[in-house]
Amino acid sequence: MKGNTMRLSHIITLLARLTLAVPAAAYEHPKVYDLKPNDQVVILGDSTTADGVDVAGYVRLVDQAINEQIPGKNIAIRAAAAYGATLPSFPPGFGDFIKKATPKNPPTVAIINLGINDSGAGEKGLPLYSDKMRAAVKQLREAKMTVILCTPTRWHADSTKIYAEAVRLVASEMKCPLIDLYAAHTDHIAKNAPNKGKPWELVPGTAPYRDVGHFTIVGEVLQARTILQAFGLKPDWLKFQIRVGTTRQGCAMRVGADNSAYGGGKIKLEPESPTKTPSVTNAGWSGNWPTEQAAYAPGTKVTLTLIPDAGLTIHRWFAFEGPEIKETSDKLTITMDRHMWIIAEVKPIETKKP
Repeated sequence: MKGNTMRLSHIITLLARLTLAVPAAAYEHPKVYDLKPNDQVVILGDSTTADGVDVAGYVRLVDQAINEQIPGKNIAIRAAAAYGATLPSFPPGFGDFIKKATPKNPPTVAIINLGINDSGAGEKGLPLYSDKMRAAVKQLREAKMTVILCTPTRWHADSTKIYAEAVRLVASEMKCPLIDLYAAHTDHIAKNAPNKGKPWELVPGTAPYRDVGHFTIVGEVLQARTILQAFGLKPDWLKFQIRVGTTRQGCAMRVGADNSAYGGGKIKLEPESPTKTPSVTNAGWSGNWPTEQAAYAPGTKVTLTLIPDAGLTIHRWFAFEGPEIKETSDKLTITMDRHMWIIAEVKPIETKKP
């Protein structure tokens, strides 16, 4: 009887974890590629992918799930990405470039996730975009890589739609596996917008974007879920990652890999995160990182301590599309029950007038 009670308790805990980590009505992407032992996957991307290399970013989340679900197969997923990148901005020798960007583990699979910036050119930019994608596929195949294409996510919503369709056509024409990120994001927005006339007004805690195109933790998890399903893997995790950062009161939110923004300060984690984001080894492009991810077991209590720059103090803590935080001291303790992104907003220390 005791054993049955323990098993029941374990099942209830597992179900609670899954309920918190996975949306109830989430888009289901079909499987398009079987990961093989020793596969080294590289994503060619723009700023959304460059962000995705940071802790709790979609690239890291996919890599963690791969290592949890199919361990010991020497499979990894990395990125070669830069802010503002477009398909025409990549060098003509795609294969050689990627090998230089990821020298430790030459890739066997290349995922092209470019189009958000390209879509800003509208319909007139489609012919060049499609031609460049065909050329990229050809060059990557010549470098002995399997090529997977991704539709761009919703930023310039109307023009992104026609760029997503262009990617689908190229994928069909060149017989490339396709990860339809656009469809996943469109479905997510439709399911979480109560006012269909204002699709940008989403239910609190469900917005995938923090600005015109860059992700919140919801967007990072949505990206990761979709790619994992395309690999035939489960869209869940045994541990949860946390990204932290600081910002000044009233400033737009931008957080770098060094956990700072606009000189607001630093955040110390206790217990410490197992790994830290390494310095970029290729100027302008993302580098590799250790296989072990910065993640905590469910239920772990983590204390965040703000170490502000001189003349600054805590204004408030907040989570990007996460639980409401009421703590206003320089210390915050949270329980890891999902992937999170926690920000300390700082303000100048008030000085008393004489």
